[in-house]
Amino acid sequence: MPNGAVDALKEELTQHIGKRYDDVEMIVKATSNDSFSVRHTADKD
Repeated sequence: MPNGAVDALKEELTQHIGKRYDDVEMIVKATSNDSFSVRHTADKD
């Protein structure tokens, strides 16, 4: 991945998801596999 790609992805996700959820915190990490997981959502989601 190019330098800054992880930070750019975090900013984009925070911006788009933050429109719907006020209290959102994103943690984006580069790993050796292509995967995506969501953790710690509210009970109603």
